[in-house]
Amino acid sequence: MHPSRRRPALQVGSVSPYSMAEIDEDTWFARQRGVAISYLEKEGIPAPEVADVPAFHVSPYVSLWAVRSKKNPDAVGWWVIAGDLPTDYLSAENAENPRTAVAGFARIWKEAAECMLRGERHPDFQIGKKEDWPELGDLLLRRSGVLMSYSENETLWEESG
Repeated sequence: MHPSRRRPALQVGSVSPYSMAEIDEDTWFARQRGVAISYLEKEGIPAPEVADVPAFHVSPYVSLWAVRSKKNPDAVGWWVIAGDLPTDYLSAENAENPRTAVAGFARIWKEAAECMLRGERHPDFQIGKKEDWPELGDLLLRRSGVLMSYSENETLWEESG
């Protein structure tokens, strides 16, 4: 996580209003990949090379995308998360694989939510307006709990080791 960045207002619901029964998974992947790319560009990462398929997903709720490192093209430089949760990114220096990236987002979001619920500004970034923090903090805390449960669920990670 870049310590000086200011995160945009918490936006949930980037998932299409259509259920997965109405769209196929490939279409959902393409939309979420587009969300991830747009977000990274807005955050100042020019021409991000985002993988064609998510490194982890629970459709239609969460998609985690590997982003090629600019310094080492053979490595992941960033992870970006999108879906029915805030779109966010995390340096691969802090998360070596998809599972640790999901856990990393969960920890960061929990910390931010706890600050917001206490009425305190997080030292590294801000989400939304202070008057919205009780609602946004609660929402972010719940999303962080879901992500942590995913990271701790062995059956979700059996294939990747």
